[in-house]
Amino acid sequence: MKNDPSKVDPLKDAFEELNLDDKAAFLVRAAFSTASTAVDEIGAKISDLIDTIAEKQANAEDTGENVQSEESDPPEPEGKTE
Repeated sequence: MKNDPSKVDPLKDAFEELNLDDKAAFLVRAAFSTASTAVDEIGAKISDLIDTIAEKQANAEDTGENVQSEESDPPEPEGKTE
């Protein structure tokens, strides 16, 4: 994703004008906001995975099937290279 310089440059200029305490506060808030977003996204993925497993378990109990399958293995992390 490429940043639009017309939007980024004014933000850089505004950041440069802040005093050290305000810069530090901004960076801390940005870091916590980023971490919070990541935790929310991971939580949503885990919730979806739990729902999928529960649904498979319920379906298997209804049909008497064994739930163990390759599909129940957790997905590989995105961006993982070997």
